Amino acid sequence: MHKCAFKLMQVALDEVETGETGEEEADTEVGVKDYLTLDLPLFSISGMTQPQTLKLRGRIQNEEVVVMMDSGASHNFISRKLVEKLGMEIDEGVRFGVCLGDGTKVRCQGLCHGLVVQLGTYTVAITGHLFELGGVDVILGVDWLRTLGEVLLDWNKMRMRFKEGELMVELTGDPTLQRTMLSRYVR
Repeated sequence: MHKCAFKLMQVALDEVETGETGEEEADTEVGVKDYLTLDLPLFSISGMTQPQTLKLRGRIQNEEVVVMMDSGASHNFISRKLVEKLGMEIDEGVRFGVCLGDGTKVRCQGLCHGLVVQLGTYTVAITGHLFELGGVDVILGVDWLRTLGEVLLDWNKMRMRFKEGELMVELTGDPTLQRTMLSRYVR
């Protein structure tokens, strides 16, 4: 069976100041407040299941969504299409470029602050970077994972446990959501 090499996409985030008129300043060093690099594995974008991921069903504003927890993604991401469909407020003051594996750069823009994601009885509010995702609606990355403190993960059972205050939270992946890449050789 053919196995593709692990691909990593670098996401460069440029925060752009706006002038008094509310319009963005030109792409110059003067207009850039900060520069960060966000990591997002290529397989996560397509919703492909990898060993460091866990997928489960959740809800955002009563809409069922597919959430991927990905320890290989540095930040949290949400589908722009979903945000627009739900009519959520978008902070367009942040632009970021996505550098694809072939060197192509895609310009993206927008954050969704205070995004409330329900995962069973557990609810979390995150900031999501808007990005065109396929196969999943939300990616919870290390930006969220690091807020949990000590986490017990069992990748084989697709289960994670952590404490929130005095309560133990258990999240279990949905095996019906797992997607893997198959390769067939036709002779």
